[in-house]
Amino acid sequence: MTIEEAKELEPGTVISDSHFSCCEILKRVSNGYIIFGYEDAHYVYYIEFLSFEDIIERGFEITSEDWEKHLFDGDEIKHIEHYDSYIPIDR
Repeated sequence: MTIEEAKELEPGTVISDSHFSCCEILKRVSNGYIIFGYEDAHYVYYIEFLSFEDIIERGFEITSEDWEKHLFDGDEIKHIEHYDSYIPIDR
């Protein structure tokens, strides 16, 4: 992905890198995006800022994997009150 392509991502786009990190673009702000990410190592979701440069450096691409897109379907996420975190629903 080029820097120009990184600047053109739309909210709702799911991107992933070669290390199985994936996230959904929530909102563009200044020089990057607020993203809703999924941490595969701990099976939890998080929110953070990802700059255009971070997208390029980490090798993010728009995902073509349905299972990655499915991770961000709101009906497939549950809240764990005890830890105040969110995890995917086990199927």
